[in-house]
Amino acid sequence: NVLSAHAPADDLSMWSALASQDVLERLGTQMHGLTQEGAAQRLREYGLNRVANGHHEGVLVELARRSVNPLNLLLISLATVSAVLGDVRAAVLIAVMVVLSVVLGFLQEHRSNRAAEALRRMVHTTATVKRVASDGAEASQEIPIEQLVPGDIVQ
Repeated sequence: NVLSAHAPADDLSMWSALASQDVLERLGTQMHGLTQEGAAQRLREYGLNRVANGHHEGVLVELARRSVNPLNLLLISLATVSAVLGDVRAAVLIAVMVVLSVVLGFLQEHRSNRAAEALRRMVHTTATVKRVASDGAEASQEIPIEQLVPGDIVQ
């Protein structure tokens, strides 16, 4: 995040109130963009511009999370009451319904998460930035979005 390197998140409204030239000065850039060397230095300093991926849960944690919901808890309590009252057949039927519901929901969610992750790996997002070559020539350049750095002028 370009701004987080220079200001806390609650100061974002302050950035929008600044004049363009003030923003450029605070980010140490110019309207024609960063130099290749300056961008490389900032990339080393700040690292890649990546969105933090969520923590991937293990299969057991995912199953447990999927199992604990109000409807399942109600059905499990009904199965328990049925078993205590001697209606074992109803208790088993309700328990089987809960297990099937959890397993089928888990399989669908797990497959869709894997498909979404595969799509994310296939899509390569780029941005067009203004950069100044070592000879001083200004040029627009398409770069992977991970290589955006604070001070880049994005078109």
